[in-house]
Amino acid sequence: MKKGFIAAVAAALISATSFAQTVVPLLDKACDSRTSFTYKYESAKPGESTFNLLTNGSATLEGRGYAVIATEMKMELRSDGSSVWTIDTAAKEAIIEPASDAVPSDIFSNPVVLVRSYKEFFTVSGTGARYTLTPKDSSLNVKSAVLSTVGDNADIVLNMKDGSVYRLTLSGITFSNPTAASFAPAAFTRDWIVTDLR
Repeated sequence: MKKGFIAAVAAALISATSFAQTVVPLLDKACDSRTSFTYKYESAKPGESTFNLLTNGSATLEGRGYAVIATEMKMELRSDGSSVWTIDTAAKEAIIEPASDAVPSDIFSNPVVLVRSYKEFFTVSGTGARYTLTPKDSSLNVKSAVLSTVGDNADIVLNMKDGSVYRLTLSGITFSNPTAASFAPAAFTRDWIVTDLR
């Protein structure tokens, strides 16, 4: 589920370009700005049309860093560009891994790399308020992603090869000047279980 969520966040940033009604490439817009939004993340099992809420929350990306706060799941995914923290706030557990700008074998493991390199991995078609991203590599688990904007909201629907569907609805998309603020979490107290794999 984490990989599907990261893919949806990256698709959201790609969609945010059309939401902002600009032809500036995403790399120039999202990666050179501080991009923020709130979201609702839902899924449907293969063959079902009813979506179930997985989580909602907020996301902010800037440069090589990001913070994705999943309120319902009580999870946070944070990176300062050199480390990635996967944080389970309910269980008081965190895993710290090295971040990499290299294109990973699993492109969904880092939303910043995916956003910066999306044209390497997807064929983009569409205009106006609706775009379709089709993977160039048949080994990816995503069959297609459909990005659309309606009013002040953006919807991203990921159609997975196993028939499951993930939907991310965004609102409050903003682009602002970079602040150089760190996305690293506050220090963990002694009652946390922290696994540092750096």
